Amino acid sequence: MEKSNIIVGVTSFLVGAGIGIASFALISFTDSKGISKPPPPIDKTEGAKLTQNYFDQATTFEGKFKAFTLDTAQVVIMRYMMETDKTIPGFRIYLANPSPTNADKIGIVVAIDRAENDVLTNIYSTAGVHIGPCPNVCDRNSSPLNH
Repeated sequence: MEKSNIIVGVTSFLVGAGIGIASFALISFTDSKGISKPPPPIDKTEGAKLTQNYFDQATTFEGKFKAFTLDTAQVVIMRYMMETDKTIPGFRIYLANPSPTNADKIGIVVAIDRAENDVLTNIYSTAGVHIGPCPNVCDRNSSPLNH
């Protein structure tokens, strides 16, 4: 039980930091062409199942947190949600897995309210090819920021 609490706390912190950075970038670099519509939302039960798969496979968090990597799929969904609901103050991305035995990553995107609670009316599931905390999803070769 303690392992799950630590993982939840660390994951929430990492996701919050990544979302803050991504939100700033979205606001700063929004184009005027409009936003593509994301895939249909998933329900709370499906989101809970996918994140539980991730927690069941997660190991202890090692190393220092340096950054958080998002796929463009999560960015597109956040932009769409911001465009369709101007009251959204932020987002949370949960790491998930498609099944208990499949370690492929999924990003579950939800808006948060001003009290930092998940807004569960629209939950989106995205492929998570380039999503996760650094370490392990880091630029190990060319970035002077990763030391």
